[in-house]
Amino acid sequence: LQFTDLHITPQKTSVTVTARRNGLLMPVAELDGGRGAGLVARLKVLARVPTFVRHEPQDGRIEWTGTASTPNSTTDNKPRHLRAAFLPSLYGESAVIRFPEPQSSEGFRNLSQLGMNPEALLAVEHLLARREGVLFLTGPSSSGKTTSLYAMLRHLRDQSPNRNRFLTIE
Repeated sequence: LQFTDLHITPQKTSVTVTARRNGLLMPVAELDGGRGAGLVARLKVLARVPTFVRHEPQDGRIEWTGTASTPNSTTDNKPRHLRAAFLPSLYGESAVIRFPEPQSSEGFRNLSQLGMNPEALLAVEHLLARREGVLFLTGPSSSGKTTSLYAMLRHLRDQSPNRNRFLTIE
C-alpha cells in the first residue's frame, strides 16, 4: 500500500498536494495557486458532483482503473471506486481522494491477521467474550477501523454461530 488518500489544499498563493501514508501526511507537490480551482473542478466532474456548488461540502465517487505503477493498484486492472470529498476552505475548495485497498480474494481477516501484539490480541478477545457492553473503535482515516470491526464480528460469529447478540452502527 503506497498511500491511502490524496489531499489537495489551497493556500494563499499556492496549492499543496499531500498524500497520507501510515497515517501521516507527506508533501507530494506544490502547485501555482491559479491551478487549484481548475484541478478541483476536474475532480468534481470525475466524481459527478456539481461544479458550481462551492460553499457546501460534497461527496462523490470516481471510477478509476489503476495500473501496476499507480497507487494501491493490482495487476488485474479492475475499476476501483475512489471516494472524493470536497470542502470549502479559506482560499478555495479543498479535495480529498481516498484510494481504497483492493479487495482480497481471501475475504475478511481474522483477529490474528490484524498485526496486533499478543497482549493486545488477548485483551480484544477478552472484551469480545463479555456478554454485554459497548465497544467504540476510533481512529484517523484509513487506520483499519472497518477491517478491525469486521474481524471482531467474524470472531463473534465463529465463537457462537447460533446467537444474534450484537448490533453495529457506523
